[in-house]
Amino acid sequence: EPRRLKTISFVGSEAYDCTLGFYPYWESQTVAQHRALRDCHMESVVAHPLYADAWTNLAWLYLDEHRYGHNRSDAPLPPLDRAIDAARKALTLQPDDARAHLVMAILQFYKRDLERFEQHAGFALTLNENDPVVAAELGLRFGLQGEWERALPLLDRVVRREPIKWQMYR
Repeated sequence: EPRRLKTISFVGSEAYDCTLGFYPYWESQTVAQHRALRDCHMESVVAHPLYADAWTNLAWLYLDEHRYGHNRSDAPLPPLDRAIDAARKALTLQPDDARAHLVMAILQFYKRDLERFEQHAGFALTLNENDPVVAAELGLRFGLQGEWERALPLLDRVVRREPIKWQMYR
């Protein structure tokens, strides 16, 4: 069972503002937002290497390089590998974080490692089944696998929680 690593570190306001800027990115995911957020998260993890939320967000941003082609960099490792490294760092720092397990689950889904996907999906749901991002992302992946008995309750929960936002998907 995941347990939190006890760390004490001060995170500067720039790094904190950077992580806060990530959440509106979920709504639109523009290429310009991606570049700015990826760059500030890369700076944040250098300045504050124990800041697990920055590592988690950076994993998502690298994943978006992979899945959407956003701002491909000339880094030596492919974006999916960089994303997995960032997610591992987040989980090392904060093993009881649902969103860190969620991003690792999605990364394993993209790698087609369904055993590890299931492991991290299970942790994410156990840690915070009421998080709408966890429910939506995992509900979608379960649906893509044809596991509707698992997908529909999660997706229904998200739609009921924010009916206006999700009305167009009904």
